[in-house]
Amino acid sequence: MKNRMSLAMIIIISVISLIGCSTGEEDTEQAVDELPELKVDFNVPEEAEVDESVVLTAEVTYGGEAVEGADVIFEYWKGENEENSKEVEPTYQGEGIYKAEVTFNEDANYNLYSHVTAEGLHTMPLESIQVGEGSPIETEDSGDDSESPDGISIHFVEPEQPAPGEDVKLTTQLNMGDTALEAADVRYEIWKKGEKDSPHEWLDAEEITAGEYEAHYAFPEAGTYMINIHIEDGESLHEHQEFELTIE
Repeated sequence: MKNRMSLAMIIIISVISLIGCSTGEEDTEQAVDELPELKVDFNVPEEAEVDESVVLTAEVTYGGEAVEGADVIFEYWKGENEENSKEVEPTYQGEGIYKAEVTFNEDANYNLYSHVTAEGLHTMPLESIQVGEGSPIETEDSGDDSESPDGISIHFVEPEQPAPGEDVKLTTQLNMGDTALEAADVRYEIWKKGEKDSPHEWLDAEEITAGEYEAHYAFPEAGTYMINIHIEDGESLHEHQEFELTIE
């Protein structure tokens, strides 16, 4: 009888443990799903005249709340000439709104990025403007200027209290708009900050779940390291974002 009771108790405890583990996994998945979202409403006029002062604004919210102190840069270039782009830093107007004024000095279609980094996330919505008579932009995607691609959000999950020599999990969560960015090529570039001759280590990340990419690395010594996350999708996307990580 005692043996039967002991066996029954073991079975009950095992079932309770399994339920607890399952609930913990569900809670973790739910917590990941409910991460606040960084949103940027990038406002650019559809048209402007040559040498006209054009107002650009970006409204930045995180989890529905206005963000003050975000890192915001407006970048713009003519047609496909992105390598000769110009940048302007907007000023904060309050209530999550960042504003700058620019002028375009010739008839052309211009593309504009609003680069925004806040709360460990990065997004870069793209817009366009026709200046004067404009000029055709011959790209595969040039069809409907109203359908600008959503920005990519980069969330680097900073490890807790990493120490020299121990295995550190590096995790990055990627979203394109409201959708997880799957099947991307993600690489971590790592070097020690402030040392000119510091070697750059490259790690290929593996997609663990939809839009979540992971790699492992042992930092050789204490100090502050730079982690540059490179993201490509095999087509037009090539984005990168730098983060700092202190090893103690």
